[in-house]
This record gives sequence, C-alpha cells and structure tokens, in this order.
Amino acid sequence: MREVRAVKSPYEIGWVESAAGILCAAMDEELPARIRPGLAEIDLAAFLEGELRRRRHQGVIRMRRWNSELFFGTISAGASASYPCYFDGPDGVEGLYPAVQQGGGERRIEAGMPVFVDYVSGMGGYIADRTRVYCIGEPPAEASAAHAFCREILAETVSRLRPGAIPAQIHEEVHAIVAKSPWRESFMGWGDNQVKFLGHGVGLDLDEFPVIAPRFEIPLEPGNVIALEPKVFFEKIGGVGLENTYVITEGGCRNVTPGYEEIRILA
Repeated sequence: MREVRAVKSPYEIGWVESAAGILCAAMDEELPARIRPGLAEIDLAAFLEGELRRRRHQGVIRMRRWNSELFFGTISAGASASYPCYFDGPDGVEGLYPAVQQGGGERRIEAGMPVFVDYVSGMGGYIADRTRVYCIGEPPAEASAAHAFCREILAETVSRLRPGAIPAQIHEEVHAIVAKSPWRESFMGWGDNQVKFLGHGVGLDLDEFPVIAPRFEIPLEPGNVIALEPKVFFEKIGGVGLENTYVITEGGCRNVTPGYEEIRILA
C-alpha cells in the first residue's frame, strides 16, 4: 500500500501544488516583515500559522510512523535549532515545554541570529514541506558558508532525481561529498538529532515513500513527491539550510516550492 501511495495521480499532485502555493506565499510575502528583534519564536509561529489558516491550510499534518506527531512545523531562533528534540527529523526546537516540542518557544530573536523556519502546509489532505532561513542583519560567516554548502548539496541531489534512480545510491553519492566537507559531523542534525535520510516522500502523510536514505532500493518513478532538506547545525549559532518539495517527472523533477533560497537578510 505504501508503494502504491508513493506514486501520485495528477489529481493528488494538484493538491500538493495548492498546499505548496499557500506555503510559499505566506513564507515569502508575509513572514519577513514580522521578524524583528525581541519577538519570541512562538509569536512568530502564531502569525505564520494564522496566515496559513487564512489561506485555507487544512490544520492537520498526518504522519504514519507510530508515536510521531507534528503541528504546523518549527520556528527556531539561533541555538534552539540544535536543541535535542524527540521528533525524528534534523531540526531541533526548545518549544514551550519539554513534553511538547512543537511550533516555537519563548526564545527571543536577536540581530545576527539565524531564524530557521521549517513548515508544512496541507490542502485537500495533501502535504508540501519547505524550509527557509531569515536573519536580521548579517549572520555569522560560518553560518553563511554552511548555508551555501547546503544549496550545493541540494543542487547535487536534484540533479539525480529522475525516473529509475535508486534513492540509496543517491544518498551514498551525495554523502560522499558531505564526508569531505567541514560540516560532515553536523550535517542533518546536531548531536543526537542527526538523522540518516536526506529526503522523504510526502503526500497524505509527511513520512511517505520514497526516502532518500540507505537501503531504500525502489527506483524513482514519475508521480513520486519528495521533500529534500540538506541542513547544517551549530551548537550555538543554530541551523541553516533549506528544503523544497519536488515532483518526479518523465524528464527529471519539478520544484513546487520555489523562491529565494539564500539566507534572507532583513533590515
């Protein structure tokens, strides 16, 4: 059943694109103007979630894996993005309480601090996933360098997304590049948050097939929908990187969450 669901029909892809459209609009058009020094993560999260609901976000993010849960996503300011988290993903977040590390917490945004926004949108039951990084003023040089590396890794991975490609082989080839980088120990998570996948299928659930990970040998085919999320984390600076959702096509893939991919510098 999971293999059948991994191949989306044009109808299903249409809903993924609708979800992606409202997510891109809210993150690119509305969110930047709200990011300011002294604002708590949770208050920025509340604004973004309100914008998404006004654009008709379905309000539910489903996951298949037992004991997994997610609200709309995660906003982490600075070191919060590297904080240990129970969620099976690379992002950390302090959250409001240890029992529920979701959305954002009380940490305040400061100038020069990366604001890491990983949010999931849903319409008609279907999901799109996207991550962007914002900063008031210039971020630390090492954060900028790591973010540029993540963009390179994303391009390397996207170039391999085509029908017939084997996800495990893609993962192996891309991680061979990561292994030679200064960020190999903090790629895809800080400490215990580090995960073994580079991308995951999305659809009715956030954790569908295919998975860009070791041992996943089912070839890609048109209709697969995959979120790729190369990210690097620092203990004190926090997280950088990005995430887009792609549809596998006959000739390669198509990005349904396009937009500004550099760290967005705010005045």
